[in-house]
Amino acid sequence: MNGKLCLEQHVKVTDWIANNLVPPIYRIYSGRTIPVRNIESNNNRLTAEINLDEYNITSELLQGNCTIDEGSFIRLSPCYENPYQGQTIAQLLRGGSTCFVEVIDWNSGKIELEVRQTKTPGIYQLPGRFFRDGEDIYDYATLDESPSDFVAGRVDEKLQNTQGNHVCQWLAPENPQIPPQISPSKNDLEKYQNFLNS
Repeated sequence: MNGKLCLEQHVKVTDWIANNLVPPIYRIYSGRTIPVRNIESNNNRLTAEINLDEYNITSELLQGNCTIDEGSFIRLSPCYENPYQGQTIAQLLRGGSTCFVEVIDWNSGKIELEVRQTKTPGIYQLPGRFFRDGEDIYDYATLDESPSDFVAGRVDEKLQNTQGNHVCQWLAPENPQIPPQISPSKNDLEKYQNFLNS
């Protein structure tokens, strides 16, 4: 495992948890949280309604400030009906799911999501739930930017598998293996020196 990538992911997830323990009523104004309700499943495609009933914010203001849009990866996490009550770590990590936003209709308040959870998430992705067809999932939930990283695992694997990778062998911090080089001829050295001088 690449220590730097691992550490970065750990810090990212820890910050994400700390930020999302704050009650949704206070997070919504950052534009990184959308409160939703009536989440239902249809073959791991989810539908939800934007829920602004007790949030003192208009749909227009949230839309103008929101970083979540169609094509975003988000974390769907259950929450309480009371927007002043923060989510628990269990709700954020084990109760939720990583999803892809397919549709946000700000006029009707309808959102469509596709579950993009892996069965064995590894260290770069949060664990999450899959849903049965027709299941009523949560009465209330939040959509938040996702801390899962779907690329880091492949990068980590590539960095660990340095066999045949001459750059990694040459620049290895311990025991670099630079192949022997043939010294340039005196004539070539003179040409290079003249070129540099000119």
